[in-house]
Amino acid sequence: MRIKKEKSFAMVVDFQERLMPVIDGQQQVLENAARFLKGLNLLQVPLILTEQYPKGIGQTVEIIKNEVPVPALEKITFSCYLEPAIRKAVDVYKAQGRSQVILFGVEAHICVLQTLIDLRADGFEVFLVSDCISSRRKPDKEAALLRAMSEGAAVTTSEAMLFELTERAGSDLFKQISKLVK
Repeated sequence: MRIKKEKSFAMVVDFQERLMPVIDGQQQVLENAARFLKGLNLLQVPLILTEQYPKGIGQTVEIIKNEVPVPALEKITFSCYLEPAIRKAVDVYKAQGRSQVILFGVEAHICVLQTLIDLRADGFEVFLVSDCISSRRKPDKEAALLRAMSEGAAVTTSEAMLFELTERAGSDLFKQISKLVK
């Protein structure tokens, strides 16, 4: 399945202040996600940002918050898709014909994976961005990637996704995306 920017939106899951310090490879994941978000913004891909119980886990970290032009939607469910306010935001994109979800965040084996499973069950094509996800422990991320593939998600990288969404060379947009990933 090929992703198309006019058919897609991104879900940015739980990059929060008290969670990120314990995430495996957190600095690299944050840098990858921030760069990826810059590219998604250049491509004008709409975004949904989530926060799991921010009173306890904190707000979205600055490096991510700075790249997301929408306010965070709070949740207490592990699956973003089960939270009514987030489901409503997803339904708006669904009504616009956006059936492809670019999914990334933390923790890969809990909130990201459960969201992916529920999105797939509702007929969405889900693209999991492997270099923009992690968990506290590496084996949990690895298990999440395997489960995601068995659930029918496409696993890719941020660079591959940005170029797939860009579609062709020779434009100003291509030059901006190329400069961003180098």
